[in-house]
Amino acid sequence: TLEGDVAQWGEDELRTMAYVAGRRLRPALGRPADFRADRLMPILHAMEKLLNAETPPTGRAAVELEEDFAAGALHVGDQVNSLEWLDKAASLRARMLSQMKPDDNLLRWSRAKIDLGRAMCLQCEHKFESAKLQDGMNHVREGIEAGRADPRLKYTETGVAALRRAEGVLESRRRFSIRWNN
Repeated sequence: TLEGDVAQWGEDELRTMAYVAGRRLRPALGRPADFRADRLMPILHAMEKLLNAETPPTGRAAVELEEDFAAGALHVGDQVNSLEWLDKAASLRARMLSQMKPDDNLLRWSRAKIDLGRAMCLQCEHKFESAKLQDGMNHVREGIEAGRADPRLKYTETGVAALRRAEGVLESRRRFSIRWNN
């Protein structure tokens, strides 16, 4: 949420507004995995500047920016094997999780748990720490379990099951027609 007179906004507020507008106009910004790592890094650097700005964004803009930055840092860290980006993703997700409860937004909490766990597991590929790896795996498991509890995901799982069943029927019909139409 940006407050005050637009004429008095500083560089930070204008950059935040540009990011929010850009994300609305180009929703792919919210899906960092759609970008190559080399293309995503300049965007992540700009996001990092906004997060560390003197007047950081608040409200929904802050949530979107933090989510996108953490997911992007994890993607870049994974793609280019960068411990620095993995550390940034893990620390931001850990901070976010400390400020939220699953009841606030179960899907968002689940995504944050999975991302934190993934970042920790990827960090262990660089420097193995058994306890950290186990902790990362636990975060992923908790995120998956929480995601399964979300009614939207349950409905999706029902849809996927129905689709698999229909594909099975179609496959059996194809086999039947091949076998008996010779």
